[in-house]
Amino acid sequence: MSPGGLVDPKPVDAASSCNPESAPTWGTHAQLIEVSSSKNDDDWFPSLSQTSNVRLSPLLDGFSSRVNISNGGHTAIRFQPQEGYRYTFCISLSLAPNQTIQPTPEADIYLMEGIDYERYSMDEWYGDAPSDWYSFYGWIPYRDIHAYEGQSSTDFAVTYEGGGTSSSFGLFSSSDSEGMYLVLDAKNNSRDTDSPSVGADLIGEVYVTVEERVMLPKISAYLLCCSLPFVVIIGPLILHQRYNRGGWHDVPTKHYIPEVDLMHMVETTQGSTSNPYMDETDV
Repeated sequence: MSPGGLVDPKPVDAASSCNPESAPTWGTHAQLIEVSSSKNDDDWFPSLSQTSNVRLSPLLDGFSSRVNISNGGHTAIRFQPQEGYRYTFCISLSLAPNQTIQPTPEADIYLMEGIDYERYSMDEWYGDAPSDWYSFYGWIPYRDIHAYEGQSSTDFAVTYEGGGTSSSFGLFSSSDSEGMYLVLDAKNNSRDTDSPSVGADLIGEVYVTVEERVMLPKISAYLLCCSLPFVVIIGPLILHQRYNRGGWHDVPTKHYIPEVDLMHMVETTQGSTSNPYMDETDV
């Protein structure tokens, strides 16, 4: 039985890189968000997401779950990542039972942070807004790369370090404590590269594995970058100084007596004058 009450008679094969895990404790380790309705033209204001009111424990153990994805809607799994842990996600999609049409089960899969999910939940309200306004209401996936669009199955991994959001302020901003969102999108969102709705309800099987990683402190990158210029500049100066002092540091200056080559003395007989530099032919 899936969380929405649908029963899938056919099993869904998850990616081989993920191992089966136990079901999560919803509301403690993860939170399931199923949105089936789209914008109602009679509504004056969009409903802001209140999902961050549920306080979650850091996700340190993997889980698996089967979720519903309504046609034209989306399903999100919110969790609280732990910095320094590696999270591997495996998602497989299939058609829900009793569908009148049989399209290819494809959807868009995103990983995003809190502020981006809030903007994603409201982006259909800005469909007719000028593109210049996108910096105010636009959203991006985590690190601007974790977007897998038009997929029937995919798997990816990420080591959480924070700082992958589109903005840290704004009208609909949120704090890092709201966690991460794995979004299974079956609607036509504001991204130009997304896939349109397939016109049928989907079922997604999600596997999440968690591994603790050994990471260097963030300051190590700054130390490495700063040490290279130091070695390039200071290294030649030290070598030059030692080269100039070569030959003097082993012998004390006060005992150093330079060697002087003297002229050889030429002996002559008494009473004769002789010029040692005179040629014999001159006599």
